[in-house]
Amino acid sequence: MSTASKQTLSTADLAWLRVQSPENPAATTIGMFSPKPLDEACLKSRIEDRLLAQPRFRQRIESPYMSWARPRWIEHDEFQLADHFIRIDLRDATGSEELDGLLSELRSQPLEDTLPLWQVHLVRMADGGSALILRVHAAVADAKSALDRPLQLTDEADQPAHPTTAHGLEHVIPPHKIPAATDRGTSSTRALCRLISSRSDRENPLRRQPTGAKSLAWSEPVNLEILDKQATRCKASPTEVLITGITGAMRTAIHSKDVPTEDVGLRAVVPLSLRAGERPAVGTRMALGLLRLPLSGSTPGDRLTGVQASIERLQLAAKQMAVLGPDARQGLSMTEFEERSLRLLGKKATVALALADGPAKTVTLCDQPVTHLLWWPNELGEISLGISILGYAGTARFCVTSDDSLELDTHTLAADMTDACGAI
Repeated sequence: MSTASKQTLSTADLAWLRVQSPENPAATTIGMFSPKPLDEACLKSRIEDRLLAQPRFRQRIESPYMSWARPRWIEHDEFQLADHFIRIDLRDATGSEELDGLLSELRSQPLEDTLPLWQVHLVRMADGGSALILRVHAAVADAKSALDRPLQLTDEADQPAHPTTAHGLEHVIPPHKIPAATDRGTSSTRALCRLISSRSDRENPLRRQPTGAKSLAWSEPVNLEILDKQATRCKASPTEVLITGITGAMRTAIHSKDVPTEDVGLRAVVPLSLRAGERPAVGTRMALGLLRLPLSGSTPGDRLTGVQASIERLQLAAKQMAVLGPDARQGLSMTEFEERSLRLLGKKATVALALADGPAKTVTLCDQPVTHLLWWPNELGEISLGISILGYAGTARFCVTSDDSLELDTHTLAADMTDACGAI
């Protein structure tokens, strides 16, 4: 085995491994859907040429003999694509429930830790189409970097970079406001102290101990051209309008449990990518902060004003966000900072909320158009509700992950987000 095939886990990789649990596996799920069957030979060739060209997708984690030593990424000597490429046939399904059930089941399962930490599922659909489902562990690639992995397999991947949508949180909180790597010791201490001293969200219908059984759903597409015009009319950013739609739907969900929203204080863990166009990439390079969601606003306008104020507060506190990523010192102290920050964020907030930009135009996969692209980032710690928004081909979709302990109708929640956006 070559020296290059061995690499010590970074502080962030190790933190993700330590904070995951059977109830909340640290894996991101991405779905790409095509109207006709995808060519299996083409997909396998793309995976071999593009994904496996990155060592991390051929490596497994080796635990150290000494308790104080850090685990290592090592080349998996018995690597077989068959262990990671799985075929599923749903052509006899009578409705969408089987696909929903499959996605929910996959989301609930941890990845096999004796293998490289990723899987691809090729699903044959009843309508004649296909779904390609990719699962990637956070130690391999953070949620936003994981989203780039299936896009590497597209026909456009070897062409010059194409424009993306512009609705991610990075468009309202620029990453340059986050502390640089040279300041991480001081900023991490500040962020950790702030987290320790901050209060946790009070118990509410969306805050329950996770059980590990997940339900997934996604919304109908939101037209981004209409959304942009709507945001301009409201003197807001499109990102603020999307988050306001989420806030309105969550208010409705809590009201349905006969709980007055005036009594509920609710915050979301939000990630900001720090990669600055660095693609493709593995590992973690991100900042995490807490964003207050103003559920007490009785009208869409009130909630929009509240969201704008919350984002402004997060901007002002950007230097106090928890930063995860490569650190030159690679010291045990940074591992402790990152692990404790993740655990505290998972205890303080109610929901994990992520926004990301995808290709602005339709991409093709093995000559088949990708009709929709879906993205479910991993939850964190004790959080049982995850919500993500992904822009793609002139639209955005809300994707929801709910632990069964919440007893939520995820399809209704996703639909309510689209409706709440239109009502602003």
